[in-house]
Amino acid sequence: MRCPVCGNTIDDKTTRRLFREGKSGQRMVAVVLHTPRPQRGRGAGGEGGKRYRLATARDLAAYRAAEEALEAKRQALWAEWGLDPVPDEPLPEERAQGNSGFRTILYGLTRWGDLFNARQKLALITFADAVRRAHARMVGATGPVAPTPGADPEFAKAVTTYLALAVDRLAAFCNSNALWVNQRELIADVFTRQALPMVWDYAELNPFSGTSGSWQTASEYILGVLTHLTRIPPVEEAEP
Repeated sequence: MRCPVCGNTIDDKTTRRLFREGKSGQRMVAVVLHTPRPQRGRGAGGEGGKRYRLATARDLAAYRAAEEALEAKRQALWAEWGLDPVPDEPLPEERAQGNSGFRTILYGLTRWGDLFNARQKLALITFADAVRRAHARMVGATGPVAPTPGADPEFAKAVTTYLALAVDRLAAFCNSNALWVNQRELIADVFTRQALPMVWDYAELNPFSGTSGSWQTASEYILGVLTHLTRIPPVEEAEP
């Protein structure tokens, strides 16, 4: 690692050791703003697209507020679910060497939850909680006046599974290994490579933006796959 100010160089082993000792950090350096392009024939002028600005004190305050909200949400869900909503399972340490791809382990990011910043964790556990609540409402829904019959359990299970797949796709974009693609001005998901390398400048997604990787596009993607699959004719069984 080379310092852009003084030009001094720190070797890779020392850099990894400093990370493992907790002497590393992160800094928000820019914010990408997206304006939807006006639809043709709507009569509205102006240009859409993306523009960029430096991070402000307000941006940093919003992130710090998310850090505080994460701990409260995490403890509440932990008490309700009986397990930590932030995944604490260890990454496969044996795959940190060679070309196997789990290079983040060398820098002290040893658990799955380490691959997300605080605001990303808050967003993802909130979506996961919403999916669980949707299932509960489907199987035992009550109306505002009188109880209403719940949905068929298998139907509720199927809908919940599809929603969970959308959350899973959201997580592929909402993590600290997601890169900003300059040429296309969008966020690439974590699986652009079949590995988890160390990433030095990740892009943080707004899950409500409606842009690439957001909840809207994730759910539309799952819906598109389901629409295609339901059009495949069933296989006819051969007569004996």
